Amino acid sequence: MTENLGAFADAARAREEQLANRLAASVAADQQLQTILREAVQHNSSSRQRLDALESEIRQAASTWPGLDTPAGSRQFQRFLNGKTREIHQIVSDAAADSEHRAGLVRTLTHRYELDGDDGEDPHIRLVDNEIPADTPPPHDPTIDGRGSEPVPETQDGSPYDLGATIPGTGIVITGDPETGHPRLHIPGQPDIDNPFPTDEGFRALPTGTAIGPNGEQYAFYSVRPYGTGTSPDNYIAPESRVQNLADPATDLGPLMGTTLGSDTKMGISQASGVYDAASGRMVIVGNIGQDGQRAMWQSDPIAPGAPPNAWMNSLQQVGAFDNLGAGNRENQIVALPQGGYLLTSASDGGQVMGVTAGSPQGLLQAPSHEITGPGLISSPGNQPAVPYGPSIVNVETLPNGQEQVTMRVSTWPTPEGWPVGPDAPPPPYHPRTYTTTFNVNP
Repeated sequence: MTENLGAFADAARAREEQLANRLAASVAADQQLQTILREAVQHNSSSRQRLDALESEIRQAASTWPGLDTPAGSRQFQRFLNGKTREIHQIVSDAAADSEHRAGLVRTLTHRYELDGDDGEDPHIRLVDNEIPADTPPPHDPTIDGRGSEPVPETQDGSPYDLGATIPGTGIVITGDPETGHPRLHIPGQPDIDNPFPTDEGFRALPTGTAIGPNGEQYAFYSVRPYGTGTSPDNYIAPESRVQNLADPATDLGPLMGTTLGSDTKMGISQASGVYDAASGRMVIVGNIGQDGQRAMWQSDPIAPGAPPNAWMNSLQQVGAFDNLGAGNRENQIVALPQGGYLLTSASDGGQVMGVTAGSPQGLLQAPSHEITGPGLISSPGNQPAVPYGPSIVNVETLPNGQEQVTMRVSTWPTPEGWPVGPDAPPPPYHPRTYTTTFNVNP
């Protein structure tokens, strides 16, 4: 038999060996993928069993709780429910972390399936006259370039107020509680008015954030709570945010509700802000699960052309939770950046305002966080240094060097120097203030 010799035969044998190695690697990757999927099913089943057990426990307690029809018994049952809600949130958070971990393993495995390009070229699928990249590169992540500038007090018209939520570059101001009177709404070119958002007698609407919708709609989100002077979160955090289209400010579009990870049951989304993600055609909401739950992210189904306005509110599904923002129980604002990517600013009781940036909304969930305010608190004459809250993005401007300069509004409720402390101390007098600070983003 004639021996196979020459460059062609050598190349054929090398290719055969390469294909055999690739097949072996593919089989090994298949086995690892099967293991990941099997363990994911087991973890999901375990989480479901824990949730079912909690549901049974809550139902049993509701049917046997002593004195449920009395104020004391009702309060005790509410504390029991709060504890069980925290357990549910922990199960959901654990499931989300496990899902993200396994997603990372799967992403790692995908590289085992990639086709090798000739001469070190990128892998491609070649179809006659077409070349299609096998993988779409992830979006570029912008980065925050250091802390913000020293906060500068704002000059306000009328009675001093806090919050002042806005939509970047519009000049809109949606106030929280003024020192006297009712929350106000300022839209450039229109008369300043008491916010006409409908509330029951004795309640007021406190803005938690804003959003621009798929067709340019200008949305505001509110926590509707009773008037009161205390500093308890119950005074300013509702179980769900209510929605207003600023083109029709006297109409309540309803509550923001969304499913949570591993469940089809909808819960209220509190402390909300939002953004339209043009790449996916979805509305994205950042808020909290219920009144005291973890900060999380939801997305709507893709919004079809010609879909009814506000229909996106009916399909919000949680896509993850934030472990990079501290407590994250105050207001927040997510915005799209002019040169691509997204910025989220987030406040927590007793902490600095944090910021994260990413190339996609979902990337914010794992992005490294930065303190935008700080390191100290905000000082004012005659008062103790105060913690900032209520971050809202006033403007984003592209600088000559290509950076984006962000102007952010924050609020304080300062306590006078020498004010009594302790559980029996009265709340400090309400004299709110707003400030602006600027920081830069590398696009």
